[in-house]
Order: sequence, then C-alpha cells, then structure tokens
Amino acid sequence: MAIDFRKYCINNTLATKVTISPVTDEVPEMYKPTMERVLTDLSGRVSLFDRTSVPYIQDTIDRITDIDKALSPTKGDIPDALIETISTRLYEKSFNDINTDEQSIIFIIALYICVAKNSKLD
Repeated sequence: MAIDFRKYCINNTLATKVTISPVTDEVPEMYKPTMERVLTDLSGRVSLFDRTSVPYIQDTIDRITDIDKALSPTKGDIPDALIETISTRLYEKSFNDINTDEQSIIFIIALYICVAKNSKLD
C-alpha cells in the first residue's frame, strides 16, 4: 500500500518552518504549463492528502538520485513565486502563513514541477 501524500511529503522534507521573502515576481513562463496541470489535478484533492497517495509525484521524486542535478537547469533553485502560487492556489494562504506540514507538501509539489519541466517529463 502506498504511503499517503501528506506523510510522504513530511518524510521527505525538513520539519522546520520556513519563511520566504515577499514575492513580487511572477512564476517563470517555463513552469506555468506544468504548474497549471498539477494544480488543476490537485486542487480538489487537498483535503484527501492525508488519505491518498499522488503516485505520479511520489514516483518521480523517488527516482531522483541527485537533487542538485535534477534542478540544474534552474541553477538548483525553486522560484519563490512558484512556491507562493502553489500555496495560495491550494491552501488560499500565503506560504509564510501555512503550517510546516502544508509547507512540506508545497515543497514536494514545487520540486516535482521543476523536475518534471527540467527533465521533459511534462
């Protein structure tokens, strides 16, 4: 049985509250199609994250052996605008205002979007 998405995200991130700088820029164009597809899929499932898995995200993250290499096309960075947009679209709150569990979920989704775009999975 697959681990639920919430637990998966918590197990694969640090349980530390993170604060990002105020976001004034937009999500880079290269991520928008992937982001829209993922957020459309996940937006109706947020309340189920503690009871269901999201195999396409979990399987992709599990296959990464080198995070830096996977993120190299973005110079190892996940744009703050991407993180903030995911947070406001899924939780209707700024990233800085959500709890650490929710932040873990946002980080994994953002990582997936960057890796999927960078590796041509999308």
